[in-house]
Amino acid sequence: MVGRIEKNNLNPEELVHPITPFEILKAIYAIDNVIQITFDVNIVLERLMEEVLKIFKASRSWLFYPCDPELPSFDVTFESATPEYPGAKALNQKVPMTDDMADYCKRALSAADGLDIDPPVGETIKNDIAIRFNVKSMMFMAIRPKSGEPWMFGLHQCDRNRVWTKEEQLLFHMIGKRITTCLDNLLYVRQLKESEAKYRNSLNSVKESDKRFRLAFMTSPDSINISSLEDGIFIDVNEGFTRTMGYSPDEVIGKTSIALNMWKNPEDRKRLVKRLKEKGAVENLEAEFIVKDGRIIYGLMSARKITLNNEKVILSIIRDITERKKVEHALQRSEKELKKSETKYRTMMEAIKDPVYICSEDYKIQYMNQAMIDRIGYDATGKVCYEALHGFDKICHWCTYEETFRRGCSEKNIISPLDNRSFNISSTVFVNERGSLSKLSVFRDTTELIELQNRLQQAQKMEAIGNLAGGIAHDFNNILFPIIGMSEMMMEDLPAGSLELEYANEINKAGHRAKELVSQILAFSRQSDQDKIPIRFQSILKEVLKLCRSTIPANITIAQKIERNCGVVRGNATQLHQIAMNLITNAYHAVQEKNGTILVALEEIKINLTNLTNTIINPGTYLMLTVSDDGTGMTKKLKNKIFEPYFTTKEEGKGTGLGLAVVYGIVKDYGGGIDVETEIGCGTTFRVYLPLIGESEDKENTETKTELETGHEHILLVDDEAAVIRLEQQMLERLGYQITSRTSSLDALNLFRSNPDDFDLIVSDMTMPNMTGDHLAKELLSIRPDIPIIICTGFSESINKKQAEAIGIKGLLMKPVVKSDMAKEIRRILD
Repeated sequence: MVGRIEKNNLNPEELVHPITPFEILKAIYAIDNVIQITFDVNIVLERLMEEVLKIFKASRSWLFYPCDPELPSFDVTFESATPEYPGAKALNQKVPMTDDMADYCKRALSAADGLDIDPPVGETIKNDIAIRFNVKSMMFMAIRPKSGEPWMFGLHQCDRNRVWTKEEQLLFHMIGKRITTCLDNLLYVRQLKESEAKYRNSLNSVKESDKRFRLAFMTSPDSINISSLEDGIFIDVNEGFTRTMGYSPDEVIGKTSIALNMWKNPEDRKRLVKRLKEKGAVENLEAEFIVKDGRIIYGLMSARKITLNNEKVILSIIRDITERKKVEHALQRSEKELKKSETKYRTMMEAIKDPVYICSEDYKIQYMNQAMIDRIGYDATGKVCYEALHGFDKICHWCTYEETFRRGCSEKNIISPLDNRSFNISSTVFVNERGSLSKLSVFRDTTELIELQNRLQQAQKMEAIGNLAGGIAHDFNNILFPIIGMSEMMMEDLPAGSLELEYANEINKAGHRAKELVSQILAFSRQSDQDKIPIRFQSILKEVLKLCRSTIPANITIAQKIERNCGVVRGNATQLHQIAMNLITNAYHAVQEKNGTILVALEEIKINLTNLTNTIINPGTYLMLTVSDDGTGMTKKLKNKIFEPYFTTKEEGKGTGLGLAVVYGIVKDYGGGIDVETEIGCGTTFRVYLPLIGESEDKENTETKTELETGHEHILLVDDEAAVIRLEQQMLERLGYQITSRTSSLDALNLFRSNPDDFDLIVSDMTMPNMTGDHLAKELLSIRPDIPIIICTGFSESINKKQAEAIGIKGLLMKPVVKSDMAKEIRRILD
């Protein structure tokens, strides 16, 4: 490295924005225009340095000759600089060929493409030349014309340590190549002029001059021809003419361009001759020419009137600018299309309701639509995407940036920590107008959709439970019917105070509890309301503790602290039973591995504005049930999910995930709240708050024994379950009724059809094979419209009270049917 290099942290603001392909084309077009202004090499090179300075917005552009590291010093031949940073030419200083400067010359001459820069990224130039001329960074290359020694062409940046982009290096190299070609042509013209002067001054040098002229004439890359000024007959053409126009020398010499139809517009030839006669020279005349194969090309013509062999002739140089004209036209079209396209797509982007942004390969945001600006609260163009869009200080952990740029597209579902919302992000890679790659990402907010999907899944699960419950309800109620019915009849027959009567009473209670449990399952699965009555929770809690003590191993201690005089809550006995049973069962599972302790407490508590809990927002008097354990405890993450349906911490096959969800649902339905305190290794405490009712509502339901109503009418019983129909028959016969029973709905229909007036009432099951109860009722009513009918059902979505009345059914009883309810309903209908 030349000079002393010191590390330097670059300021990102010093980085120059990359030059776009469109800007490169404009720059080359400007350089070509300067090259074509005149044949004067000094004017062209001075103007070129000025144009290069403007293109790169540098501090100084320069060109010196020769690029020879062996020289003791050199003069800067051509230079253009800003007023703040004059160079050696402006200061009229000769530059010494120091070791540093000689090293620059050697690097330029030895570089494969002739291009070099200094300093490398992140470093600073420290040498005498840099200090003397305030150079912070430079770019330079060797210019190698076909004749003479190499030149050196370069740029200085004096106000900052500039990093030269790849696009700038490419453009600088392209301009250097054009300067090389320009020097070839201008030096050739200079040689022509020198040859002409020497021809006039000395006839002795005519042959040598003609030889040099011929060499320059024939080897020039441009199309050159010599023609008669008067009649336009071609005298000579070079190889460039043959390549450009397609004609061989034999095909054109002795003929005119008019005769060969080379001018698309012959008036251009007349304009050329006229201006030559007036001024002796023509510079940069654009015209269209027709080549041999019929194609039309654009030519930039410069011509001069000279004397050759005592004849006035025209020396014409035609440079094929067809490609340049195509580029110009393409640029014009491109500018129009670009503006139109930009307007169109910007309008489309702004109209999209989903947040959209575009970012570069280095994660910098290049564009945000209004929806994205609204989402984050400001326009973050130029910021890194992960910081602006998600609030991260490093690349997002879900980012598939490299994969997206490799595959061209990607899709990802994420939850952004910026607003905790769910998004489906679809990304597409495209090539932007600068030629680099960018990524367009569309944020589709899926938060509500995911919530709807979760609700749908929950609804489907609940529907599955409902279908299951409905399927078993009928059979289960048929099982409960004999248990409840038989126990009722046993209680009627057994003597008061007997042990057997006590047993029968317990069986009857259990049957009713099972009946309520079926009703609770159906209510939970259908999310329907349960009847609530004033009830004392402590009596239910004692039953639960008695049951739990008999089922939980003796090594687990169950401590009780239940206040006897607690007030009354409005609730359902089965639901309160579920609350206590689920919480105590969960506590047991938490301590079963360590022979722990479960504490169950019940007390009244007054809640005011000073001691509101996390879940209670209304002050008042509450019944507080506390169930605590000294078990394993839970993490905060688990605690936040325990009330979700189907969430369980138990191993597969041992938990349904419904227990605490049911508890939560019941408590909220009662207008109460539930708090959880837990710590890993220290156990868990659940506190359930249930609002107490006022004294006016504090009335326990007491069953008043009334005499069952009897009768003597003839009743037709229909049920496909033999055990059920036997029990119903016994119950009704005890009440004095005449009973005819059938276990087939079709048999019952045939019997009724044969003797429709023999029966006073029909009592039928709903769910039966061959013909359901409602269809049987329709058939019976078609035979005898005034026959009263009662339908008994355990569970059916196909019939309710309104549908039954529409058919003509007089009564609807829910299984398992209690004897008193049946007796009351029969008399209501018959009387």
